[in-house]
Amino acid sequence: MRLGFAFFALASLAATLPIACSSTSTRTSQTVDCIPGTTQSCLGPAACTGAQTCNSSGTGYDECQCGASGGAGGSGGNAASGGSASGGTAGSGGFAGNSAGGTGGWSTGLSCDDLVEGTDLTARWSTRHDGQTSFTLEILGTSDGPAAGNQFLRVTTGAYARQYIRYTAPTGSPIDATGKDELRYAVRLDTNDLSHFQGIQFEDANGVTAGVDTDTETYWATRQPTVWQYKTLKLDGSGTGWYDDGIDWTKIVAIEFYEEIYNYGFVFDLDGVSFESSGASCD
Repeated sequence: MRLGFAFFALASLAATLPIACSSTSTRTSQTVDCIPGTTQSCLGPAACTGAQTCNSSGTGYDECQCGASGGAGGSGGNAASGGSASGGTAGSGGFAGNSAGGTGGWSTGLSCDDLVEGTDLTARWSTRHDGQTSFTLEILGTSDGPAAGNQFLRVTTGAYARQYIRYTAPTGSPIDATGKDELRYAVRLDTNDLSHFQGIQFEDANGVTAGVDTDTETYWATRQPTVWQYKTLKLDGSGTGWYDDGIDWTKIVAIEFYEEIYNYGFVFDLDGVSFESSGASCD
């Protein structure tokens, strides 16, 4: 069985999806939800910017602490790599993050790539679901509070199974992710407490996949409908639920996020998707 491409579908079940790839490599998982002592950005009371630290047991993050040092959001910057955001340049603002260089922590202005910026987002992003019912994929702007730049994606659905959000690179212009060791993204989630983000999958030009499939909140988000949660997925295979079927990182043609729903609908926002080097501040 193979995971379906990384979109969001909610449900606390660690179900797997069949995909067309015929590889039979074994996937292994670890039990650590986060690396003790590492940090990630967060918003605290009254939307203050702060940071939260992974506890000593690696089972989760402490409460958001405002006033923590963090990388400043930059202005300007380039749009997505690999032609993914044709002609688009990022706007002012950016993620307010933790101190640069800390493992698992990051900050970014929009000199980082952002696959959720540009003039061709309707061609680059799509959504689907397992099951039925209606859903929408919207591209929203600055008035709705993006995490970075001028745009973000919102999926609203009542689907009772997995929901997927897929990025597809332009034909003939795959993303070369060599030299990058993490995927960064921001998530804002409004759903019931049982539903959760479950996985991310990458696909190369030959249909070979790699990614994560997990029941933990390491890579996804808790229910915080007004708070952007900033996430980092390491690409070295060290994360919970990681698998790699021999993907060619020089020819990434798609990234898919998915979430389990547990019979409830949800609103899921996604922004700031980019391949970066560990510790890069992007300011």
